[in-house]
Amino acid sequence: MSTFLVTWNPDKYPWDFQGRPPAAIRQTAAGRRYKGGWSTGGRKSGITPGQDRVFMLRQGSEPRGIVASGWFTSPVCQGPHWDRTPGKLANYADVSWDVVLGDHDVMPLALLKLKIAGVHWEPKSGGVLLASPADNDLERLWAVHMAEDSASPHI
Repeated sequence: MSTFLVTWNPDKYPWDFQGRPPAAIRQTAAGRRYKGGWSTGGRKSGITPGQDRVFMLRQGSEPRGIVASGWFTSPVCQGPHWDRTPGKLANYADVSWDVVLGDHDVMPLALLKLKIAGVHWEPKSGGVLLASPADNDLERLWAVHMAEDSASPHI
């Protein structure tokens, strides 16, 4: 299993061009997966569907940090660019999101920087492979964050 970071900057590019879907937050809070695709940045290969983990890093204005987790369900493929530039392509992979959080539940960037050394937590694009032990450290920190957050709704 490999673990990857994908990025999202809502200041520039709303998720689904309508903001983060409330349905994704509600669905995953109810224990159901939310299916969708996401850009893998410059990554064109190296993702194993059904085995590789993905975390979404919210960038831009606050709150910044991890806002979602899931599993890749397809290899990387190319499609029309998400910024809708005619003729421009981007790399994508399908994802089954198991957690999508609202802004008030984001795992803060400051915490990631404090607890998991050796990772550039402000990458220019997604598709970043986390090396060991950072991948395992992120899983443990995420599990603690989700346990602490489980008492509050995800909306």
